Amino acid sequence: MDRYCFIIGVALGGLIDFLGIEKLLTIAGGSMGGMQVLEWASRFPNRVHSVIPIATTARHSPMLIAFGEVARQAIYADPNWNHGDYYGGVHPDAGLAVARMVGHITYLSEESMHQKFGRRLQSREHFGYDFDTDFAIESYLRYNGQRFTERFDANSFLYVTKALDYFDLANGYDNLSQAFTDSTDLTYLVLSFTSDWL
Repeated sequence: MDRYCFIIGVALGGLIDFLGIEKLLTIAGGSMGGMQVLEWASRFPNRVHSVIPIATTARHSPMLIAFGEVARQAIYADPNWNHGDYYGGVHPDAGLAVARMVGHITYLSEESMHQKFGRRLQSREHFGYDFDTDFAIESYLRYNGQRFTERFDANSFLYVTKALDYFDLANGYDNLSQAFTDSTDLTYLVLSFTSDWL
């Protein structure tokens, strides 16, 4: 991912050169886009005045890498994945939906899940062992997993999550603070969410 962000940074640098822009006022991005914002602040500080990284990190923790791997395994386990060669056939939507459900768990903290869903039942008055959707949190996860399959590709998901896991802004430095040695004149607005476990 750090190589990917560097390539994106060089490409964007080439684009703003082509457009005749010497320096950008602000760059902003969330999640993977936030990683690219941090990369720009570190590698191209002379091309930007300020940066706004949103809900992002300089590198994934082992816990986040683990969640990413569980999500990828859900896709690999879908019989329709066919080692990524499913184009022209049935897509591995069941695996992709489960992968997205795993992701959605990391987008909410335990406290925010309590506040948003609690242990509320989803339109039922009693517990059932028919393996249907009983709890509101189950309904939320299933809905978002299914919706995701309508607008995203499983192989793309695999590559994006691997790129997120590989990104490490401190790569090539002794520590993370060295990555920002030349970026001290930039203005930073860092946005994060206490309700987001990721």
